[in-house]
This record gives sequence, C-alpha cells and structure tokens, in this order.
Amino acid sequence: MTEARKETYPTNDKQSGGLSLLLRLFWMTVGNFILFFIAFGIYSGKKGLGLKDGIYWIIVLLLIFTRYIDIKYLDGLTAQGTPASMAHWYRYVAGLILCAGLIWGLAHITNYFFV
Repeated sequence: MTEARKETYPTNDKQSGGLSLLLRLFWMTVGNFILFFIAFGIYSGKKGLGLKDGIYWIIVLLLIFTRYIDIKYLDGLTAQGTPASMAHWYRYVAGLILCAGLIWGLAHITNYFFV
C-alpha cells in the first residue's frame, strides 16, 4: 500500500490563535462582503457623495490594516496556506485599492446614469 505524502507547513502559537483566525476571516471574506453591500447601497442610493462613501473607504483601510497585522505580527498565511511576506501585503494593497476604486466608481457612474 502506498502512503500519501502531505505538505505541511510549520505553525506556531501566533497562527493557531483565535485572533489570527478572525483577522483572516475578515480580510478574506467578511470585509469584502461588506464592501459589496455598501457599493450596492451607493448604487441604489442618492446621487453624490455621502456617508456610505466614507464607510466604504474606512472598510478598505480596515482591510489593509487587518492584513498588515496578520502578516507582520501573527505570521499570516496566504489564501493557499503558505507563509505570507510583506511582498504579499504590497500586492494585496495594490489590488484592493485598484478593485475597490473601480467598483466604487462604477457604483457612482451607474447610479448617476441609470438610477
């Protein structure tokens, strides 16, 4: 009988703690769902800038800060489970700001022209 090989990565107490799990859950899923619902609220709300816009960008900043804390102090992992570095954080920040800006702009443009 053949034995299946598994790749394992060393973990430490920082990675197995509840705080690191909550932070990963926030930057991977919860924060992005919140951004989606706020963007939908911007699309379907009043024309122009408002409170929703401020909340949207605060959530973006919270996502960036959360990912930084996860990598820098809690030895964070990537979505694939490999150890993350600050290079991952820089790519995450660039991608998040680009995507969040495009979605935010699209929500305002479609609100202005179609709602």
